[in-house]
Amino acid sequence: MKKFFGLKMTLAALAVVSFASCYDSEGSDVIIPNATTITWPDPVYVVNGVVTDYDAGNVMSGVAVSGAITDTTDENGAFSVTLTSPVSGDVDFAKEGYLRATRTLKVASLVKGQGNAIYNMNVAMIAVTSQSMAANIKETEVEAPVEVAAEAEVISVADLEAWGYDPSNFVNDTDEEKSFDIWAGAIAHDLPYGMIAAASKADDGKTIFIEYVQREFGNDPFEGYRIYNGSLHVTIPAHFQATSFLVTPLMVAKTLVFPLAEGDYTVPVESITDYRVKADGKSLDHDHGHTHTHSNNPNAGGGEVGGE
Repeated sequence: MKKFFGLKMTLAALAVVSFASCYDSEGSDVIIPNATTITWPDPVYVVNGVVTDYDAGNVMSGVAVSGAITDTTDENGAFSVTLTSPVSGDVDFAKEGYLRATRTLKVASLVKGQGNAIYNMNVAMIAVTSQSMAANIKETEVEAPVEVAAEAEVISVADLEAWGYDPSNFVNDTDEEKSFDIWAGAIAHDLPYGMIAAASKADDGKTIFIEYVQREFGNDPFEGYRIYNGSLHVTIPAHFQATSFLVTPLMVAKTLVFPLAEGDYTVPVESITDYRVKADGKSLDHDHGHTHTHSNNPNAGGGEVGGE
């Protein structure tokens, strides 16, 4: 009588032994023993990276890494943290003289047998004196434009006519408002535009100087105010003759937030965003011929703006 014996099959990649039952000619089963249980190691999570200077590109040692992970960069600018369980949250990189950098870490959970996970987090930090700093400052608390009458410019119609503007533009004998644009340079060659802020902070006998300029045009963030070189919208009321115009800058208040190593440092600033033009002159109506001022539509802006 011939018997069939069970065949033991091994799946090498999974290190799992299968089992099966065979049937002989007499109807008896032959059972293969259970496989040995394999215990897989717990997964490991590694977060590493290199910190460099944003402008110079050289590695930065002594950078404090804190938050979701904790470490300090070595002489090669490197850090490495090994975790036995997944974490998520912000990671701060701080060093005196540099803007604090923040990155978000999200470590996905692994099950036993899936191996290990490596997360790379390279960071470039910006020095507080860096020319690149202006593009990386947070702006908050943006407010509605505020008219600044104290800095107003006055331009006469005679001056505008000298620039080639037709005198008939400034007389409106119709029943509707009359609007047109004039070049800002005809008002003044140096009408400022944009924002400039400077601040200093004493720290352990040292002075950290922070400067910020809103870059409206060009590439130099420390050039100062830009020149408003666009069009100014002018409105002449119905039945009115303009003799001069009052040109007033509109300011927007902002708070700049400098994320320094020891905490956020805030600087309030004001920015010139536009100009409002008001016509002054006399009414053409016979019943009230006294001189008075008329205001433009408060929503009228300066139109397209270019920088010098």
